[in-house]
Amino acid sequence: MPPEPLVSAILPAYNAEKTIQGAIHSVLEQTVCALEVIVVDDASIDGTVRQIEAIPDPRIRLLRLKRNSGPATARNVGIKNARGRWIAFVDADDEWVADRLEHLLKAAGDSECFVTDWLVACCLGRNGRLTPCEFMAPLPQPEVEDFDYGKFIRWRKCIFGMVPRDVLTRSGIAFPEWTGGAEWGLLIPHLAAYGIPGKMLHRFGYRCLVTGAHRSSTLLSTQEQLRMAEFLAADPATPQTARELFAREAVEKRKRLLVAAARERKWRAFVGYAAKHPEHLVSLLAIVLRFLGRRILFLYASAVLAGSSRRPAQVVAKEPSRHASSA
Repeated sequence: MPPEPLVSAILPAYNAEKTIQGAIHSVLEQTVCALEVIVVDDASIDGTVRQIEAIPDPRIRLLRLKRNSGPATARNVGIKNARGRWIAFVDADDEWVADRLEHLLKAAGDSECFVTDWLVACCLGRNGRLTPCEFMAPLPQPEVEDFDYGKFIRWRKCIFGMVPRDVLTRSGIAFPEWTGGAEWGLLIPHLAAYGIPGKMLHRFGYRCLVTGAHRSSTLLSTQEQLRMAEFLAADPATPQTARELFAREAVEKRKRLLVAAARERKWRAFVGYAAKHPEHLVSLLAIVLRFLGRRILFLYASAVLAGSSRRPAQVVAKEPSRHASSA
């Protein structure tokens, strides 16, 4: 058996044959080589497994679930089989910047903490790899700062952090398998409840694929996020200050239920939510306008990338230079 890796990258995959190789290669290409990639195939029915097996690298470990169980279950299976001192996560349609692990490990130092960085929305580039498609604003200073559940709620940023494996195994913390997404919304407060500090590295290290389309039900996802917020607001294991934050977050999620129901034309659900919380109708317009603004930005970025792919290779548009070394 090869020596124990420093980092175990957990990668759940389901029907991801078009993007899985890019995700895996982004981990294998890290400047930190002492790693393993644990790909947990969640009973895919396309060519995902074939694409994984086509990469001849001994650092890849493929685990196959017999039935589709969801990303939380797949991540938990990966954690149980991990051998690295650190556990990090990447989705099957996302990628890491090549020196992401190097910077995360430096930020963590010798402390027992979870550490994360910023993600940037990306589209598929002409080479099949992810290319940033949004403006990357200047990040806060200093480069590294303490990060906890309070900042997680206030910033409302999806993150994919790195956690010491011993912390998860010692405390029994796992991703809640009744969720279908946003599992970090529960994991981070539980880490805080066990006294595990966090650090935020102000650097774009995680590339997240956006398509401009919703591949799953936003309504169901928002319902789950509301359930998580209500659960944590009432959970005695959650610190009191965090319970207050999650109570306020639950209010925001109830507002978003209206938008999600309207987007999916679930009018009966829309009327039901509006009848229970008519005060949220006032904020509905502002939420819709923000969504339309993001949609317009995505369409513009996609058009720019599509135009550059039709040009000769030597004049392909460059990525934003403001954070070129970080993204």
